[in-house]
Amino acid sequence: MHGFGSATQVYDIANDYDDQERDLIALYVGDWDPSGLCMSEKDLPERLARYEGEHVEAGRAGIV
Repeated sequence: MHGFGSATQVYDIANDYDDQERDLIALYVGDWDPSGLCMSEKDLPERLARYEGEHVEAGRAGIV
């Protein structure tokens, strides 16, 4: 993922179930600035929870 994900993109990630019911890791790759931190630490986790994506762990890989 990069930038603020679209509603469709985040919804699709939150609803991506497979037969193995394994957890997913969604990585945000972006700058280490206030906007990038907001996307990865606030926006994405809140929207995944809103779309019942409890099985998705949001992480970040910062660009320095």
